[in-house]
Amino acid sequence: MYSPFIMTYKPNSERLKYLADKWLAGTISTEEKIEFDEWYLSYEDHLVEDFSAERLQAIESELYWSIQAKAEMNQSEQHHRAYHFKKVWYWAAAILVIIGIGGFFYTQQQTPATTAEVAIIKPGSERGNLRLGDQQAYNLDGLKNGVLENRDGIEIVKTKEGEVSYILREKGALNPKNIIESSISTPNGGQYKIQLSDGTRIWLNAASEVKFPIAFVEEQRVVELQGEAYFEVAKDRKRPFIVKTAKEKVTVLGTHFNVNAYREEAVSKVSLLEGKVQVAAHQSDYSTRLQPGQQTVNGSGTVRVESFNPEESIAWKNGDFVFNNETLEQVMLKVGRWYDVNVEVDPSIAKIQIWASISKSEQIDKVLRLVQLASDQITYRIEGRRVYMMAK
Repeated sequence: MYSPFIMTYKPNSERLKYLADKWLAGTISTEEKIEFDEWYLSYEDHLVEDFSAERLQAIESELYWSIQAKAEMNQSEQHHRAYHFKKVWYWAAAILVIIGIGGFFYTQQQTPATTAEVAIIKPGSERGNLRLGDQQAYNLDGLKNGVLENRDGIEIVKTKEGEVSYILREKGALNPKNIIESSISTPNGGQYKIQLSDGTRIWLNAASEVKFPIAFVEEQRVVELQGEAYFEVAKDRKRPFIVKTAKEKVTVLGTHFNVNAYREEAVSKVSLLEGKVQVAAHQSDYSTRLQPGQQTVNGSGTVRVESFNPEESIAWKNGDFVFNNETLEQVMLKVGRWYDVNVEVDPSIAKIQIWASISKSEQIDKVLRLVQLASDQITYRIEGRRVYMMAK
């Protein structure tokens, strides 16, 4: 069927404001959504700029709570959450472009931080440190690509893709006595990718560390993790792969899963995306086998199994913040790690629930502005590399 909106149609400013108002009111029709959609896909820089600063702020708040309401659903609908999440935020982007905000919940009007203060705080990047058992250490982000070490036929290589790979050149000549431990750690504001000698790949989040032998010669492939990492484990039925954290042991044969085990957080989580894993808690005899889409939540002396949204679990790996009803305190732990800033949260607002999504490549002020919109009780201030989340 021919559509009058394809390719060349560009509604005028009044029409766009009319459609935006109908979307916010929940009365927009299917045909009007198509019209709005075609405009958004062909968007070039024709912004509507005749809103006052007060009206912009009111629309931001109204839109936030409208999106929040649309995203809420009961537990029986949880498997649809990813679809609703993408759909709702897509329309948010379109409406905010229309009213001249230029990004998710962000305007160019004065905010609680100056341009100079924001400029010194950069988003995180590929940064890490490699240490070998003999205490030799490398600052990975300061090194050129290529072979860093050759130990007993095992090459340690920094690739152009921003990954450290452990490559076996002489598989039959490994001497267990020469297999030393290696570790890769990331600072606040850093993350890194690793490929182990068996082909297993690890994505290491900020402020995390993983320890492992430069080659696996035992009957089990054992690594130790502090912090958060996503694993894609190479299959080897004869040698199970084991991840040890301060709270649990995860045993797998070949699978994809995420482990969040920061020591400063009250709970740790093991989230399974593909395959099967066995999770055993250290503080008790509790042990369970997870199915894809399940995760263990280990904290306060108890362990429970619950469903989760895979998209949310690995959003950090894919370059996004996704906060799904997390407390302000939890949210700011993640923000502080990624931007390498010290954060102080007023205890009176620490438990306010946040629901939001934004790219981790954005300036910190955009992230904080989005968080601020979650409640009319929140404001913030940036001083150097310190962020204060305060009650209004």
